[in-house]
Amino acid sequence: FASLRGELPRPLEGSLAQGFGTHLHPRFKTKTVQSGLLIATESGASVRSVAEGKVIFADVYQNYGPMVILDHGGGFCTIYTHLRSFQVGKGQVLHSGEPLGTSGDTLDGPRLGFEIRHLAQPQDPQKWLKQRYR
Repeated sequence: FASLRGELPRPLEGSLAQGFGTHLHPRFKTKTVQSGLLIATESGASVRSVAEGKVIFADVYQNYGPMVILDHGGGFCTIYTHLRSFQVGKGQVLHSGEPLGTSGDTLDGPRLGFEIRHLAQPQDPQKWLKQRYR
């Protein structure tokens, strides 16, 4: 997986709603940390695996809603959150580009949360994608 840095396909089409890192709320002046990307998209858009991986989690999780986590080996995982639904199960192996679910809705509109982690440490997904979100 590490050799795919800068070469991964997008998990779905859309635009950047919020990038990786620390953000200051424009009205309340509070800081929040985004551990991945929030991608604005159409509700129900197909979400695809960015690389071959094994499903290690596919369930509803706290305020992330339906969530899928893929283990890509070498300590790397991708996390897909705010899904409307998922069509994979724990233990299933997905290939790059295979559908895993559909994007859902948040209070701010249709969004997909997408994270890449190495040994549980969040990575900036934009640095891993062949085509960055704008």
